[in-house]
Amino acid sequence: INIRLGKNSETVCPQDPTCKKCANHYHDTKRLLKYFHRGDEERRERLRKWFPIPKGKESRDIIVCSVNFGQLYLFLNWACSCWKNQVFDVRLYTWIIPTDTKTYDILVALGFN
Repeated sequence: INIRLGKNSETVCPQDPTCKKCANHYHDTKRLLKYFHRGDEERRERLRKWFPIPKGKESRDIIVCSVNFGQLYLFLNWACSCWKNQVFDVRLYTWIIPTDTKTYDILVALGFN
């Protein structure tokens, strides 16, 4: 899906088949999903490279989340809680989508992908 960065986080072009604002009805939404799902296999292949399936396992669960600087302390609280309680190393199972460069820099410094 094409995304315009800045104030408005959605595309607004009526000619763009993935435009969320233009998909007001069932058929338009169906059209949006059709274009979105075209890249499913490519996305899954990328995730398989970033998060390889352990030997002897058929699949692997991962956590996908988006974090901005205002929410970062909540995310880090969760991560520290997982580390302290020896649940798992969240860096091995978490795909984070930072929404700003300050958050990105902090997460990379902490070893997140």
